[in-house]
Amino acid sequence: AVVSTQSTGILERRKKDEQRLKVQEEVMQQKHHDLKTQWEKETDVRIQKNTVKRRVETILKKESFDLEQRREKLRALLDAEEEQYLLDIDSQQETTKKRQT
Repeated sequence: AVVSTQSTGILERRKKDEQRLKVQEEVMQQKHHDLKTQWEKETDVRIQKNTVKRRVETILKKESFDLEQRREKLRALLDAEEEQYLLDIDSQQETTKKRQT
């Protein structure tokens, strides 16, 4: 009878140890899963931020390029106007000289 209660106690301890190990294994798996999920969420946020950053940079570069093209066009118009203005002044001066003579 003593042997049978001892073996029953040993079997119960083994069963409890197995259950404890099983719970510890599940906890470790859950922690691993949680870490993986957190890493995936953080990575998704980083990817989204980088995507937005690239889009903004692309838009700003395009706007800067467009602005520079517009400035060049305006410079050319201004140069042409200035050239025409100088030609008009020369023409007026020649006309004034002709009248005086």
